[in-house]
Amino acid sequence: MSSGANVWVAVADGDMERVKYLLEHEGVTSTSKDESGYTPLHAAASYNQHELLQYLLEQADDAQEAINVTDNDGDTPLFFCDVLETAKLVVEKHGADAQHRNHEGRSAAQNALENDSDDVAAYLASKTGETLAYEEQAPMGEEEEDALLPAPPLPLEVAETLRRPLGVRSPDRLRPLEVDLGLREVDLDLDLV
Repeated sequence: MSSGANVWVAVADGDMERVKYLLEHEGVTSTSKDESGYTPLHAAASYNQHELLQYLLEQADDAQEAINVTDNDGDTPLFFCDVLETAKLVVEKHGADAQHRNHEGRSAAQNALENDSDDVAAYLASKTGETLAYEEQAPMGEEEEDALLPAPPLPLEVAETLRRPLGVRSPDRLRPLEVDLGLREVDLDLDLV
């Protein structure tokens, strides 16, 4: 379907006019699949294009079937929601099946958790009754903790020498520059006046 190849980009960009044209004149449908089985509905859910999602479902022969269309991995558009508002819209307004499992046996809630969309994961788990296993972070070693500490301030003489040529008025405002310039790890050889 080469002429409609840009429908996924048009949906992602929120280009309603282009999407309508492709559906009306190029034979593209709401459930047209690319080589990975990704459909315009997957794109609309993924890119939080609520208006296009509604339009695509209105154009589908069976909106309930369309909202649960699967890609090659068995993921429905709900699996691509990483914003809570979109997940709620897809489930509550459009009737997506939150109980659906993909080919790996994973739910959309588990998928959201794995993709660091904790609010979406918690919402979907509340709909399915799932108990999600949130990973606990292993305790950090001393070396890792030291890496998180802020860089020590530059010696006053160095800060003053850098401040003027960089156009920084306040020494406090030089702090972000120290980090940006990587000055923490550089042994400065400045001719201090």
